[in-house]
Amino acid sequence: MENNNNNGLSPSIPINSPTMTAESPPPISSPSITSSQHRIYDEQLIPIVFVPGLKGSSLINKEGKKIWLSKMQALGLECPRLDLPLEWQMVEDDPDDPDKHLIWRQKADGVRAGRVVKQLAKISIYRNFVTECKNKGRAFYEFAYDWRRDV
Repeated sequence: MENNNNNGLSPSIPINSPTMTAESPPPISSPSITSSQHRIYDEQLIPIVFVPGLKGSSLINKEGKKIWLSKMQALGLECPRLDLPLEWQMVEDDPDDPDKHLIWRQKADGVRAGRVVKQLAKISIYRNFVTECKNKGRAFYEFAYDWRRDV
């Protein structure tokens, strides 16, 4: 039994068909586009942004020395002072905050993010994951950050 009111669907597709409803999208009609070709096309459009987990970025002090993560730290044989300063400062003229929502800010200690920790000794931390993502042919961005602070 075919319904003539097709709600914008192709007239060759009956709405009362057991596999097609008025809410169902019409099938792909072009034989030259397959679902696997469409999937690859979509992957090229969507970039991968990788944010490592807690302690997944190296930290560099103001002298340029790496203070996180060394082999000794990973083995638990060394523990650096990574505490944040407990001093706050008032910021009055910040062009990034014209409405003055963030008047008080924690003082900087000169520590900055280095790179994503990909490997330690010969053990892969994120190396295999990053390599696999880069081999997909999609735009890939790593976001190393000071994980002691808010992002």
